[in-house]
Amino acid sequence: MGIIGFTFTKISAEKKQNAKGKISVTHNINIDNFEEHKLNLGTDNDKAFKVNFEFAVVYEPNIGSITLQSEIVALDDKKKVEAALKKWAKDKKLEGDLMAPLFEFGLKKARLKALFMAEDINLPPPFKLPDISVKPNSVPPAGKK
Repeated sequence: MGIIGFTFTKISAEKKQNAKGKISVTHNINIDNFEEHKLNLGTDNDKAFKVNFEFAVVYEPNIGSITLQSEIVALDDKKKVEAALKKWAKDKKLEGDLMAPLFEFGLKKARLKALFMAEDINLPPPFKLPDISVKPNSVPPAGKK
């Protein structure tokens, strides 16, 4: 699969009150739509498709929220895309080979944007950032290696 386009279509962040006490941060990832996308790229064996992706972060109790909606345009094997389009039309689900890379790509973009948005409106980071600890004497003195 080759991802050939990405754009945010809706960006929303709201802070209702200052964060205090115990805070719960929940995430929701959803694919709202999956459809064929007409492009004159690739070969006769490839087919383009578009996915509408939503990433939402909710800070509880009633502290705030961040919602990001985006479109991802990708190109993949024609037979695989046609089978996925039929499955989507039947039960609104994507599986396997198509879903994992789309979620991974969309989630990378959305998490980074959500992190900056949370900082802009003074909400805690939407996910745990790595902790860095330095052990005593583990850093060499300046000039020595």
